[in-house]
Amino acid sequence: MKKYIVLALSFTLLVPAPSFSAVKKPASKTVAKKPVSKKPVVKKVAAMPSAKPSPAPAKDWIDEGDSCDPAVTNTVKGYPKGLSITDWLKCDDKTKKYAYIAPPKIDPSKPKQGDSCKGNSGIVEGYNRNFELIQLACNQFNFTYAPFDSYVNKTRNSSSKELVNFAKKSTVDLSKIQYTLVSSPTLTTPMMQPYVDALNQSVFMWNDYFPNSNIFVYLFTEKDADWLKRIIPDSNTDSLAQAQKQIRNLGNNPCSFGAAGQNRNKVPIFHLCIDTRYPIDGYVAVVYHEYFHLVEQYQRRNIDGPGNIPCWIQEGSADFVGYSMFNQDYKWDEIVRRHFDNQIINVKSKLARISKEDTVLLYKSLEPSNNDPNNQNCAKNGGYALGALAFENLVSTYGFDSFMNFFMSFGNGRPWRDNFLDIYKISVEDFYRNHSTYLNEIGNF
Repeated sequence: MKKYIVLALSFTLLVPAPSFSAVKKPASKTVAKKPVSKKPVVKKVAAMPSAKPSPAPAKDWIDEGDSCDPAVTNTVKGYPKGLSITDWLKCDDKTKKYAYIAPPKIDPSKPKQGDSCKGNSGIVEGYNRNFELIQLACNQFNFTYAPFDSYVNKTRNSSSKELVNFAKKSTVDLSKIQYTLVSSPTLTTPMMQPYVDALNQSVFMWNDYFPNSNIFVYLFTEKDADWLKRIIPDSNTDSLAQAQKQIRNLGNNPCSFGAAGQNRNKVPIFHLCIDTRYPIDGYVAVVYHEYFHLVEQYQRRNIDGPGNIPCWIQEGSADFVGYSMFNQDYKWDEIVRRHFDNQIINVKSKLARISKEDTVLLYKSLEPSNNDPNNQNCAKNGGYALGALAFENLVSTYGFDSFMNFFMSFGNGRPWRDNFLDIYKISVEDFYRNHSTYLNEIGNF
């Protein structure tokens, strides 16, 4: 845009006046002078500032010294005086202003709350937001350190301990463990051993709830599609044909799937693929998961088909058992964490603010319906992870005995809702509503 400067010039036009003869006035006459009117003088007065100055523009950051309410906030990220980077400020109870939490001298070898961590870090000593030494644990959702005594960690670890303590009550007696193990020639003994150990522990710990020792177990690798094709006719089961198809379609994906059920002669079977390219211990959790399905199927042997119980119960209980037993030393493998996180990632952002009634709707969507009578969409809808969270809460609140009593009740032929009410003394819908509090914590964890 062009700018123009306009100058206002003041000038006087001079014109020559005409000449006339002078007229003499009579001497006796006095000429009265006209009064001269004075122009009013205008005084210039400087404008005074307004008594109410304009409000300062609102800022979207916090500075040290800003006012705060200790009842509402504790520590926040803000700008300490003299610093151009953010750091932790604390709302002072007395002054009700934000004060800088000057970092003390800390041990650089110890982690701090919020630092990145690996899923198998276990419980470690580190610093919280106030640089106090506390116990930290690697949280499963974003792989950062969080206080171990948080509500989520307390619930998760108390429920896992209930199950692990049950498993540790007895020593595995190999002479009492009977099952038929069929392994492929591509599996070496060292490679199989962690899985066999988990299988032995599962068989023994669940013997009172699943006494059937006539079990066929098939272990194989991603290289065994042709081997499976040869043994399928003698296995008398369709599940190995499905496993063969899965192997052929693997590509670079890990072969870490398993399944449990019965063959055509009603004999319990269990199969698991162990990937030689990705020898990760976390896959051992699949053994505990799938074997618990055999326990569950035995307990509901009088119920026709999986559609009679919700998928959050069917798969969530097995997931809870799987990662709790694998995590006997409270070290979470990253593969287990990722498996858990990938299922809940689509709903996690909603959990932080999910209401009681929305929690009811969420879990009702995981119950059998006309659109999905056999729970085929359970994984897609997050049923594994959401079910595991429900059982963390149930076992932490009501104990392991109630957990097993609930599964034993499947054999009485009554609706699962009635059994839930009898054992937990709360309706399923009211549990869903109460469970929303735990989901809120999970969403913010």
